[in-house]
Amino acid sequence: MAEKKREDSWQDSDDKTLAETVLSHIKSKSTQLAAFDDAAKILGRTSAACGFRWNSEIRKRYEKEVKEAKLMRSKTKNEKTVPEKKERYVSKSNDLNDGPLSFDEAMSRIISIANELLRSYESLVEENRKLKIEVKDLRKQIESSKSTQPLAQEEFQAFMQIMQRAKRLSNIEA
Repeated sequence: MAEKKREDSWQDSDDKTLAETVLSHIKSKSTQLAAFDDAAKILGRTSAACGFRWNSEIRKRYEKEVKEAKLMRSKTKNEKTVPEKKERYVSKSNDLNDGPLSFDEAMSRIISIANELLRSYESLVEENRKLKIEVKDLRKQIESSKSTQPLAQEEFQAFMQIMQRAKRLSNIEA
């Protein structure tokens, strides 16, 4: 009995296109999910199908190229003189399938995250200090308005008594 071949089976050219797309995304610091989306458009398949094919079959054949792409990516990252604005606490390479990081790269990421957290903490401490001062000032204003209220009440009562006397005096003289 002859083996029946699926019409939508992956061809070598499809695998090569998928591999080239993923490797170019790795080199350019893009995500593998974005690579799967691009490959899906080129190959006329779903992004999920491309991701499954990459992770189940192709990645194993391109381990050396993946390592080289990651190395190239980290070299270009270290060569930059102006730091990029990073997303808060999220690494640019967010793929779970990127494999393990080198010790130096992991430490670099940890240190940059720690520095960012420290800056954020210091900013919050400063904001907290300013808010405490503002609350203290508002409490003083409330206390001073409470202490002047009885005084204003007394002045109003004295004014009313003067007006009543004036009224009585005007009635007497008339």
